[in-house]
Amino acid sequence: MVDAVALTVIGGYLGAGKTSVVNHLLATAHGRRLAVIVNDFGDLAIDAALLSDAAGADDIVSLPNGCVCCTLGTGLLDALTRLSRARPPVDQVMVEASGVADPAAVAAWGHTPPFVPGGIVVVVAADSIERQAGDRLIGREIHRQLTAAELLLLTKTDHLTEDRTAEVTGWLARTRPDVPIVTVAHGAVPPELVLGRRGDATDHPSAPPPHPRSADYRSTSWISSEPVDADRVRSFLEGLDPAVIRLKGWVSHADGSVDEIHVVGPTRQIRPTTRPLTGSQLVAIGLDDAIADDLWRPLEP
Repeated sequence: MVDAVALTVIGGYLGAGKTSVVNHLLATAHGRRLAVIVNDFGDLAIDAALLSDAAGADDIVSLPNGCVCCTLGTGLLDALTRLSRARPPVDQVMVEASGVADPAAVAAWGHTPPFVPGGIVVVVAADSIERQAGDRLIGREIHRQLTAAELLLLTKTDHLTEDRTAEVTGWLARTRPDVPIVTVAHGAVPPELVLGRRGDATDHPSAPPPHPRSADYRSTSWISSEPVDADRVRSFLEGLDPAVIRLKGWVSHADGSVDEIHVVGPTRQIRPTTRPLTGSQLVAIGLDDAIADDLWRPLEP
């Protein structure tokens, strides 16, 4: 007989900081064996590669090219089945849903034996959540994620003043008055807040139901075996269409150095990494009409 395994969903919109939260949990959940299912929106498993080595390679399952909403189906079921049979057994499975996923639909799988609900945690970025919630194209998805939340993690408050942070927290509290809000910096949430949670007793279907999408997203990837000039990368990022919501990955340079790239809305980050790469790989996510076919042309030699 297989022991029950808690299934926890980490949701939240693109760039909110989900991977940082999962990384922190992997690094600090001592004495507990965790497994992670990551669903990158796009055909490169960037988020899975960003996860800490705190979990073994067999404990991280990447499911690229999907939204973990209503169509993941067999891929997620196969991953859950494999993890439920792992030896030694895992204590808990975390699903890092893609930024455009409905966390409640993913959490429905927590009612499929041997899994039990482990809670729905939604990560929200303090510097953009109100604007996103009011956006005519993505607002419905933001509210769907907030409605699903059993715990809200407020990130990126370091981008705001104390007064503005208080305003955003108040807005969240009014939007979901029944849900606790925890402010976290760099993903550092106390593991007992997330890993100790259990979902409510409400019955859910054994498989996620379909639901309408309110926005169309497009993901495009770029892979190159040629080194990229650092000035060219900076120029590319400075000229990036502001409608690109998220861009992430790595670029390799002629001197052998590698930079990790993160773009979240207007924020651009380039930071050195010791990741042993011989090429470059980037993925961009945005609303369908925001991702131009020639997006990557400025990086080409």
